[in-house]
Amino acid sequence: MAQNVHLLKMPQMESLCDYVIIATATSGPHLDALERYLRRELKGLGLVLGKPVEGRSSGSWRIVDAGFAVIHMMDEASRKRYNLEHIWSETEIVPFLQRKKSSKRRAKKAAGSY
Repeated sequence: MAQNVHLLKMPQMESLCDYVIIATATSGPHLDALERYLRRELKGLGLVLGKPVEGRSSGSWRIVDAGFAVIHMMDEASRKRYNLEHIWSETEIVPFLQRKKSSKRRAKKAAGSY
């Protein structure tokens, strides 16, 4: 699961996209896994990705154009360095609510059995 996910509402850029999503990955392999998951989920929703994924060669940042949204997934250092939330400071930033583990799974984990 990505960390520190923010959804930026982009009303002034409606012709380009409605939202920008920014998420942090914990490592290069985590970034790869997030990209694969995102592509699979978007295709499952019937969405056609606008452009190919950008940033594969960098290893620290991926950009996916999903039409209605542009998704930026990056490692923590890149997120701090580029500070996209600051660039789009005029937009509304909405913290993304992440799923919580079910209480049943938490109970098993607390009991030490998986």
